[in-house]
Amino acid sequence: MQTSFSIYYGKDIEVEIRRLQSLIEKTPAIRVLYPARWLAINLLEGDQNLRTNLSRLEGGQPLLEQTSEAVARLESIYPDEVDIIIADNRYGWINGLVRETVKRTGPENLTLTDRIDNIVTNRLLGIPLFFISMWLVFMLVTELSVPYLDWIESVISGPLTGWILSILTSIELSGTWLESLILDGIIAGVGGVMVFVPVLMFLYMSLAILEDSGYMARAAFVMDRLMQAVGLHGKSFLPMLVGFGCSVPAFYATRTLENEKDRVLTGLLVPFMS
Repeated sequence: MQTSFSIYYGKDIEVEIRRLQSLIEKTPAIRVLYPARWLAINLLEGDQNLRTNLSRLEGGQPLLEQTSEAVARLESIYPDEVDIIIADNRYGWINGLVRETVKRTGPENLTLTDRIDNIVTNRLLGIPLFFISMWLVFMLVTELSVPYLDWIESVISGPLTGWILSILTSIELSGTWLESLILDGIIAGVGGVMVFVPVLMFLYMSLAILEDSGYMARAAFVMDRLMQAVGLHGKSFLPMLVGFGCSVPAFYATRTLENEKDRVLTGLLVPFMS
């Protein structure tokens, strides 16, 4: 005799799953296409393809509205997004199953990644290594970009401005409102934006290196406990650190945060950095 199997996702999530499951089972057009519990869980996780498909089916729109209400209720209970909570419960169950069933008889063979993890996430070495890496990022963004910044500023305020001024003088428009518009408005405005290009270039290069090397996730793990004290993710530390040099690239760096609430809160805290 076969028994149905399902992972328990916690009291609050299970209540919403059962509520959606009941609505799915009462909707024939949807019930014949998808297993009810599977569909309820995937809707709570925010599966966009399923949402698109359901919007075209009879009874799909009420189900989507109920899903949005369920997600709102759960987000008022949990600090993280619903899909993260569901994933945590799922991987927690898998981890428990592995611990109970897998028996290792020989010595554990550590991969290079495991050895690196043991160092960069170490309780004693993790934070000093993190601060060293953040110092390198800070210096890269704020120091190496200065020569390029100065060069752009000198080109805009020197040859470019002089060239445009000579043209205006040759056509007898020097000292007019048009000169003020072009030099003080357009050129100065564009120049004010262009000087940030080197800073942003080095910032995104640094973020790309941290992300592609896998260190960003490990750094977030190291700083997560500290940042949780102010309701933020460990990744929020990098934008706040960059804020010591300039708030503009710090705001840009908040784009590395997946959660919109984290991006907003980090952006609000950036101006308070030195």
